Amino acid sequence: MIYIPARLESTVRQWHDNFQQAEQLIEQLSQQGRARLSQAKSTKSGTTKSGTTKSGTTKSAPTSRKTSTTQTPRKPS
Repeated sequence: MIYIPARLESTVRQWHDNFQQAEQLIEQLSQQGRARLSQAKSTKSGTTKSGTTKSGTTKSAPTSRKTSTTQTPRKPS
């Protein structure tokens, strides 16, 4: 605990209240952003949160094809 002079107590309390309000607003924004991202992902992939497509079938995970494109580093001339 830190010492707050009596003449600054109301100011510090206001700072504290403002900080708490800012934290709550930021959390609300974060929740809205996560919800929008989740909705955009499910709309883009055509799946619902349960992993099924809108027609009711389960969508399989995409297969990845890895192609080798490694190049040998060249020495400067």
